[in-house]
Amino acid sequence: MNGPELLKSWREAQGISQEKAGAMVEVHQNTWCDWERGKKTPHTTTALRLHALTDGACPVEAWSESAEVAETYRRSIGLPAVDGVTLDTSPEF
Repeated sequence: MNGPELLKSWREAQGISQEKAGAMVEVHQNTWCDWERGKKTPHTTTALRLHALTDGACPVEAWSESAEVAETYRRSIGLPAVDGVTLDTSPEF
């Protein structure tokens, strides 16, 4: 399952509306709906909040655009690396 599917599955399992779920991470219902439809991707900080809110049911890694940034953050605070996520460590010129 991808991010949108995981997010919708979690919300439905909780029996809450998109409006209530959005309020839990301080976004409008329309934004939550766009995430569930795959029309938009949450910013990394919001993806981290979604991960926490869902107790890991919707991990940051499910949002591919956020995965590398989230991995950098995880490593910076001493959390273990996530399988399948690699970082580009080549020097920038």
